[in-house]
Amino acid sequence: MIAAGDITPFLNPRNLLAPSRPPPHVHIHHRHAHSARDPAHNSCPNHYDPSHSARDHVIRMPPAQALLPSHTGLRPLSRLALDGAAERSAVEVAVLLAAGTAAACCVHFLDFNLRWPGHAILRTIVPVTLGFAVAPRRFAGAAMSLSAAATTAILWTLGFERAGLGAMTSLLLCGPVFDAALWKARTGGSVYLRSALAGVVVNLMAFAVRAGDKVIVERAVRGMGTGGGGGRGGGGGAGRMAAEAARWWQAALPSYIVCGLLAGLVMAVVLFRRKPRKTPGAES
Repeated sequence: MIAAGDITPFLNPRNLLAPSRPPPHVHIHHRHAHSARDPAHNSCPNHYDPSHSARDHVIRMPPAQALLPSHTGLRPLSRLALDGAAERSAVEVAVLLAAGTAAACCVHFLDFNLRWPGHAILRTIVPVTLGFAVAPRRFAGAAMSLSAAATTAILWTLGFERAGLGAMTSLLLCGPVFDAALWKARTGGSVYLRSALAGVVVNLMAFAVRAGDKVIVERAVRGMGTGGGGGRGGGGGAGRMAAEAARWWQAALPSYIVCGLLAGLVMAVVLFRRKPRKTPGAES
């Protein structure tokens, strides 16, 4: 015990050279005092190693896997899905971009010459559903739609003829609609039903755009017919166009619904199983 005012211990050279002892409640850990002979020390939860940063404890994943995670409910049902989704994420993203480009090219260059209103969805739904089957991922439809939009912009810049409004509506909206429809799909029956409904929704949107365009054109022609010529020449043309528009309205809506329903259902049955298969490399 050192009495108050006693400075004798501090005048001793040995006490001045000796290292100071920390308080009993302070634990000083000497990292270099432990060698590899004590592996148990490295697993100590209270051990702090400044050479390891917080970045080493973050689970890293490929950017494609982070932006477009695997659809674990849809992948076991697909007949064309690639095995090893984590290792082939870049390949699947390339497949989705190629499917969007193919859809845009089909819309602009492929013409079935069918007289069925609403059949234009076939040029979009086939590449899009193939993309979902080969690369079943979340937001796969959005990726394909972005690729299709970029391809369309390039084609228009190069001077190629522009597709109709209905076909462009199907091209740009088919992917996101299928994304939403298949988001919670877990069984083959659910995929079939959701795909059929998605086809109907896409075609109804295309019908609404196409019908709006017809209404605008019809009103413009009527204005031209009543403006000049006493309403005789232009008026007769406007009357014939109105009659044709009325017939189109009566036949187009059921045709759009049936085409969308069959296109979505048939492609789903062809590309997806009724029961899921077990994949050893499936992601959680």
